[in-house]
Amino acid sequence: MKIEKIDFDKLDKKLIFEKDCTEDTLDGNYFEIGKTTIVNAPCGSYRQASKTPHSRFGYRFQLKNKQKPHLFVVEYPDDARRFICMQNGTTYDNTTSVVCGGQYELSYQMKRLYAIYWPRWTDDSIVFTSCGVPLEEPAAIKSFKIYELESLPQADLPKECLNSKNRTFGVQYEDPCNVGNSEGAFEYNDWIERHIEFMKMTGQNRLIYPINWYHGPIIPVKSQPNSRFNTLAMEDRKLYFRSAFDYQDWLEDLLTKFDRENLHFTGSLTLMRLGGLFAKWNIDQSSIENGKDTINNMLFDGKVQTAVNDWTAIFNPLMFRKWVDRGGPAYAPFEEYTYGEKHTNSYKTPLFNALHPEVERQLINYFEELGERYGSHKSLDGFQINFWHGTMLWYANLLCGYDDYSFTLFEKETGLKSNINSCDKERFSKRYEWMLANCKDEFVSWRCEKIRSLIIKIRDALRRKSKRKDLKLTLTIWNETAYPAYAHSVAYQEDITAETKQYGNRLITNFIKKAGLI
Repeated sequence: MKIEKIDFDKLDKKLIFEKDCTEDTLDGNYFEIGKTTIVNAPCGSYRQASKTPHSRFGYRFQLKNKQKPHLFVVEYPDDARRFICMQNGTTYDNTTSVVCGGQYELSYQMKRLYAIYWPRWTDDSIVFTSCGVPLEEPAAIKSFKIYELESLPQADLPKECLNSKNRTFGVQYEDPCNVGNSEGAFEYNDWIERHIEFMKMTGQNRLIYPINWYHGPIIPVKSQPNSRFNTLAMEDRKLYFRSAFDYQDWLEDLLTKFDRENLHFTGSLTLMRLGGLFAKWNIDQSSIENGKDTINNMLFDGKVQTAVNDWTAIFNPLMFRKWVDRGGPAYAPFEEYTYGEKHTNSYKTPLFNALHPEVERQLINYFEELGERYGSHKSLDGFQINFWHGTMLWYANLLCGYDDYSFTLFEKETGLKSNINSCDKERFSKRYEWMLANCKDEFVSWRCEKIRSLIIKIRDALRRKSKRKDLKLTLTIWNETAYPAYAHSVAYQEDITAETKQYGNRLITNFIKKAGLI
């Protein structure tokens, strides 16, 4: 069955602004950072930014009606290696990019890109940036046009195409790009309706969007503290943060509207931190050495993991009040971005121990609530968990997992005995060394099976509470989880680099082989 592509040139549209970028630009509506040049090439003439990363040039122009969808059409040369970012300011409203060369064969022709967007202000702009770092990949543009559209056309699709069992085509967000910062929307209702309008135009039938970001749920569940915040771009073009702890259930609204439109939704979770786990954590090194329990991961060097050790710590709305009091996040110590994480090492492992009963209990309760709260919506197909080095549903590498609970369980279930004194304050690092020397394969296999069992428990809890056996729990394995840069500390030895990479690959393979059970 052939589906005709959208012919943007035939849309009912009104030209609002056009610019030949090779023309002289002496007025105040043009700017550049880094010297631009006019290039006369076989494919045509164009303006090219400096090759220095983040060099750019841009134009300012006036629109008439910011409530209408707009069409951005740009011509660019596909004649050299380029990475061109195009955006209209401090938002995601009209942000796109093109890549030329590299793994893509050059056509040595002028190409055209079309983008639909809803403007946030009538005083609009567009900026073209050389984004290749550190490569020389200069932005280059021949011309661009801005059209106002009365509405978006709907794709004429047979009903069988809209059934997710027959066809799945959609968009996935890694980040919740925030209502006040995308689709020209200030409120969730507009944001949802514009997604629906765009999906119906392009024939998409699935949206995958985060419901749990770096610090926890961004939906109003009861089982975990919420972590929702929005950025809001206002007429002054400044970006404001707003947090809300008593707010509408935007996911309920979205699913209700998707039910009506016969669209499908999958909720995405980046499970790195949960407020309920921070309430139970123990990072007192001395007390742990003396036998006190911890739900945190114990590392190969005998230390307790006290931070996820990545860039995500600052996105915590619970700390916004402290930011304001201090005059902004730049003045806040690291610990005040978070629930108390402390950068004491550079090891990239999960913060919490996936096999600890308290971690398992909170995860299962969380997914039970998701199933019970949203499972009645036919548009909900399930949930996906993003796996990378900080995800709490696995170990990611061999640098962690030597706590008293988990290692004692390993010895009990496998019959392998390390004979390391349970009161030895150096027992955690000794367990690691003993494992490498005596039973690495058995240790890896046992942990893979335990992690697999945990994920199946979570899936079953989700289906049980939702009373829907068709709900899917999907694991999204990001490539970098198996790369040495994310699977071990850069300060560690090369032989351990190989071991951790092998472990990461093995765990991923274990999941894939048994995907039918997940």
